[in-house]
Amino acid sequence: MYPLKYLFLFPFLLMVQSLTAQILVKGMVTADEDATPLIGVTVRIVGKPGGTLTDVDGKYEILVSDAEVSLRFSYIGTIVQSVKLNGRTTLDVVLKETEIALSQVVVTGYRGAQNVKDLVGSYAEIGTEELAADRPVESFDQLLEGRIAGVRVETVTGEPGLPVKVEIRGQSSLPSAGSGISASTQPLYILDGVPLYDAQETNTANTFFSNLNSQTLNPLAFVNPDDIASITVLKDASATALYGADAANGVILITTKSGQQGDAKINLSFNYGTGSAINEIKFLNTAEYLELARETLFNDNENPAAAGPSDVSTDWRELVQQNPTNADVDLSLSGGASGITYRLSAGYSQIESAHKGNGLEQANLNLNLTFPLSKKLTLTTRLSGAYQRKDGLRSFDVFTFPPNQPIRLADGSFNNSGFFGRRPNPVALLEQNENYTNSNNINGNMVFTFKPMPSLTFRVLVGLDQKQRDQFQYQSALNGSGARSGGRLILADSRNFQWITNGQVIWSPELGGRHNVSALFGGEAQKQNQQKQVTNGSGFPFDDLRRLAVLPKESINAAETTFIRAKASAYGELSYNFDYRYYLKANARRDASSIFGGDQKADIFWALGAGWNFSEEPALADKLPFGIDYGKLRAGYGLTGNSRVGVYTTGGVYRQQFADENYGGALPALVDDPANNLLGWERKYQTNLGLDLGWGSDRIGMTVEYYSNRTVDGLFTFDTPRESGFLSILANAASIRNWGYELTFRYRTPKDHKLRYNTSINASRNRNRLLAIRREEIPLSSTASTAFVVGRDINLIYGIPFADVNPETGEARYRLPDGTITSERSEIVNPRNYVPTGKAVPDIFGGWHQKLSYGAFNLVLQINYSYGGDEQVNRLTFTDGQQILFNNQSVNQLDRWQQPGDITDVPRLSVDNGAVSRSSRYVFRSNYIQFSTLSLNADLAKLNLLPKGLGSCRAYFLINNLGYLYDEERRENRNGVREYRFTFPQQRSVTLGLKIGW
Repeated sequence: MYPLKYLFLFPFLLMVQSLTAQILVKGMVTADEDATPLIGVTVRIVGKPGGTLTDVDGKYEILVSDAEVSLRFSYIGTIVQSVKLNGRTTLDVVLKETEIALSQVVVTGYRGAQNVKDLVGSYAEIGTEELAADRPVESFDQLLEGRIAGVRVETVTGEPGLPVKVEIRGQSSLPSAGSGISASTQPLYILDGVPLYDAQETNTANTFFSNLNSQTLNPLAFVNPDDIASITVLKDASATALYGADAANGVILITTKSGQQGDAKINLSFNYGTGSAINEIKFLNTAEYLELARETLFNDNENPAAAGPSDVSTDWRELVQQNPTNADVDLSLSGGASGITYRLSAGYSQIESAHKGNGLEQANLNLNLTFPLSKKLTLTTRLSGAYQRKDGLRSFDVFTFPPNQPIRLADGSFNNSGFFGRRPNPVALLEQNENYTNSNNINGNMVFTFKPMPSLTFRVLVGLDQKQRDQFQYQSALNGSGARSGGRLILADSRNFQWITNGQVIWSPELGGRHNVSALFGGEAQKQNQQKQVTNGSGFPFDDLRRLAVLPKESINAAETTFIRAKASAYGELSYNFDYRYYLKANARRDASSIFGGDQKADIFWALGAGWNFSEEPALADKLPFGIDYGKLRAGYGLTGNSRVGVYTTGGVYRQQFADENYGGALPALVDDPANNLLGWERKYQTNLGLDLGWGSDRIGMTVEYYSNRTVDGLFTFDTPRESGFLSILANAASIRNWGYELTFRYRTPKDHKLRYNTSINASRNRNRLLAIRREEIPLSSTASTAFVVGRDINLIYGIPFADVNPETGEARYRLPDGTITSERSEIVNPRNYVPTGKAVPDIFGGWHQKLSYGAFNLVLQINYSYGGDEQVNRLTFTDGQQILFNNQSVNQLDRWQQPGDITDVPRLSVDNGAVSRSSRYVFRSNYIQFSTLSLNADLAKLNLLPKGLGSCRAYFLINNLGYLYDEERRENRNGVREYRFTFPQQRSVTLGLKIGW
């Protein structure tokens, strides 16, 4: 890094002095609200170069050649002031706040909080007031939806407690194909310096530890949103490179609330709400169902009476669904004295699902302490614990049952025969089965900060994150879920413990003049130990005796696995700015991970960044076009990595063979995966260009960014010749590019206006291409929807285009790549005829946050939107007769072809209609506007309704998930993408709450 070579020149530059007489001007700069000294205020001589900054006490000194010049004071979040000296040598200034959307400081990770005007990377922060933590969501990652440009949050189900997919600037890794292994696409989450467990890192598909036997839960749900002070998203290499091998997907920093100096404060908040499912699929009633079922059987020359009775009308949805409730209580005690600050909080939340037997209950405890051990040594510690219970019975997940099936037989017992011999009666399942998971989590850290002088800081952090999960699943022998096995019990236990420790030093010497240098150096060690155990047994002598101890050992199967990973790192950063106008930053990190082997065990990740505060240029400060008050250009380039694979792949994986046969009297160890010392982590080269602008004393702000990211050495699982003794091997074989644009616009009315309107809108466009893959072709199967084609988006949906229904015969017709229209099944299901039929990610997405304030009332509305994406929906509810005897069908099937000349998109009904699951018929355009949250709150103190003894009290009313507007053409009383999109329905909730402070 060349700038290091010239550091020795700085002392000589500082010796250059003006030979003319100069006058020393002193003063202090404070905030308008409470006279707080402002640190880092830029003080300049109007029309001349040079300047200075206020110190930690808000004081400044500056040399002027003329006592009649004007000084210009500028600070992020305040109105710029120019004041003429008029012969004075002491000048104190009070800066008025502008309430700009940009925070004055941003938490940046290892460096802690930094002034936003000094940043060169891509950072976005949401403060505690903007989080809307009162929403009835079980994890804070859902609060990010629509709030930050470039961050896409995808909730794939309405079931609480399951992981949420979060992508920052597109998907940089290949998705898993079949049983293959893939790298995690989730961001790296850091809670007060401690990395959190990544549930999507582990690769357990099609194994004994898959979701069929062990439910994956969202590890972020244990963090109470009410304890969060801010969330910072780091998006480019300049911002994330210090996190090295785990930073390719971006980094999300969560900072929790801490106590403040002053009297003890008690805050209590509680809310209660109820909800209902929305946008549910419209199914056939009994009369409609029998009409279509009998017609299907008649068309196939079968007996229409086999469609079942006509005197039964069962609303299965009504029986298994409920109006869910949600409740939340949070209590905190905070304060501080004599340098000691504290915050103790406790929380309880309960969120039910729209389906009975399904919900999440959680209790949290959190303690933050800061106290000085001496004048120069401070200890900060945080410890949080959480308990969760997830009830996971799924009576209706993908489809519903025929409405002419009775719940109970004539004798009052559950109907478990015939149709329900192959699948469980859902009402019986709710009553007789069990599926719950108990989880415990402990997360904490200790941070020692030693500051021997203002320019030098030493910090040591020790942190841990522990998660324990125990799942109990029982499939009763009394219904179809466990009848064939005589009852089946599954016990799935998971333990994850990881610790981290790092030590670092930050040196920011006061060089004087216009040169400012800061250096950071540190080392870090991490270790993760994960254990999983799954045990199942079947054939229980009594259904109520649900313990493995009552079973013979031959009826019990068990497996366990251990995953251990260690990482050692060294990192550093050097930043320099000239006159707070020109910024340079270079950082690097060397990571060595035990997950890789050979020459791939260690690598260096790095980034370079630059910035120009052109609004601080003396020649431009008062002459910027379009009324611009603040302007900054940023650029960055660097390399980050992705080592979160979650399996042993380099040293070989062995399995102990416990069978009756042995090898030479010993138990053999069988090789499951071959050793692969050439495997390394994915690498991601990132380019970022940014422009920040502010108008009207920064009441209006805009940020525009362009990025181009290229992943090399992308992981993919290849099939291998069976002669090798293995079925597949994982290799670094792909190159992927993501590039796009991000726009964020902010506006706030002046603080002294009676009617105040604050708004923030963001838009993102990401494009994706597979640049290379070390295989001529990745063939599609008749069931796979993903293909990897060089030059195309990896998120494309592949299938056969649906053309129409032949008006003469009622047969479905499809379009081949050459344009031919055919009904020939061998051609329709041939994967070589598949073409892109949609794209699983949108072209443009974002959100619009609005806040309207008048007197004691605040109205907040959050809108999210998506344009240019498609949804491939489940086909089991419109199968053209094929599944009608097993699944009730969508009302759209009423539009079926019946006689020659009918023009429709529903073919002639027949059980023999072959499944064409990868058809464009099941791909729907998904352009929508979501009215995500609407809340109204009132300050009772301003309304003179505050009871005596209370310091503050707010009452609020909140509607979560008001609904969606979709851009689709649809027939009246028919289903479309709004109904088909979510197999487990989303729900709308209405919540009332109070926030009280003493």
